[in-house]
Amino acid sequence: MKVKLVSEKRFDTLFCGSDHMLLELILYTHIGGYSHGHSSNGRFFYRDDIVKTQDTLKALECAEDLKTATNEFYKAQRDRTWVIISTLRKYETWAEHAADRKVVESESRAAQRWEDIQQRFRDIGYIDEDITAIKSHPNVKSDTPLTNQGWGQAKKVRIDKCQGTALSDACTKYMRTLRLT
Repeated sequence: MKVKLVSEKRFDTLFCGSDHMLLELILYTHIGGYSHGHSSNGRFFYRDDIVKTQDTLKALECAEDLKTATNEFYKAQRDRTWVIISTLRKYETWAEHAADRKVVESESRAAQRWEDIQQRFRDIGYIDEDITAIKSHPNVKSDTPLTNQGWGQAKKVRIDKCQGTALSDACTKYMRTLRLT
């Protein structure tokens, strides 16, 4: 497991004498800033990756054609890093679009369920004012398709609200008659 993140700012103090260009050959993360409780725009590198790249560069110094071998290594590492970063950006975009699509589909299913419930209530004789009283109920706001069981629950909620309103109105009328006498 990779441990010990090194920030870009502390690279010079932790790796004295190393070229700062070395960091362009290594993948970085922004996670280091978040793990310390604050947002960060800085880049964080794994210490193991830095050491591994330094060791590879030292091994290349022993090659016959030092300049060509080093340049090929730099180019290969830089290309690999940029391919990974661009692929990561594509996946991030894809994940954002997938999340947005999921929300839209959920809202669409909830709207369809509401339309189905309204239609069934209209079929049995309710008017729109009676139906809208249950719109905020969790059973009605669900994003699952309407089934017979779901319809039974929605119908029960509407009947309970109607009876509650009717009982409340009757109680109010009764209380008003008591006050007058």
